[in-house]
Amino acid sequence: MPRKPRVQSRHSRSGTGSTASPSGASGSTPRRAGPARRSEPPIFWQCQSCGAPVEPQFGTGIDSWCPSCQAVGTVAGMEGQYPSPPLYGAWAARQARRKEQEQTQAELTDLVQLHHSLTKQEQIMKRTKTHTGTFHCPTCFSEVELVNEESLKCDKCKGPLAQGSLDEIWADDDDEED
Repeated sequence: MPRKPRVQSRHSRSGTGSTASPSGASGSTPRRAGPARRSEPPIFWQCQSCGAPVEPQFGTGIDSWCPSCQAVGTVAGMEGQYPSPPLYGAWAARQARRKEQEQTQAELTDLVQLHHSLTKQEQIMKRTKTHTGTFHCPTCFSEVELVNEESLKCDKCKGPLAQGSLDEIWADDDDEED
């Protein structure tokens, strides 16, 4: 059976006895022998009560505490995956739903505050009263029909206008005389 050829590093010493490396540094650093170490798979810790992922600093097993639901003794771990993926999925869905509800609540609060501030501004702004109907001037005995008019002053004598027509006023005077 033939022997396997001996594998040497590319950076091994040359046969000339020189200690200079190709990079120009004096001496060469020996390489580690043996296979490369594989990293161990990570351990995922999860609360078995609510499904939340838990950091190992909160303990494991009986001596554990879940910061999400404050349950004691419910943290378990597993290499490479969560111990209960469906439970984690339900927890993640609840977190997403809660975040969406908080965002919606914040938007509604902003809208209510905006509406409230607009109504306050509308209350502060006063509008002048307008008058519509038949009015008469008791000074110059003229009758005027007004439509959304702000001023109740007679155009002729600048006196105040009274509500009602002259016919109504004269009819009242006739009733009082009887």
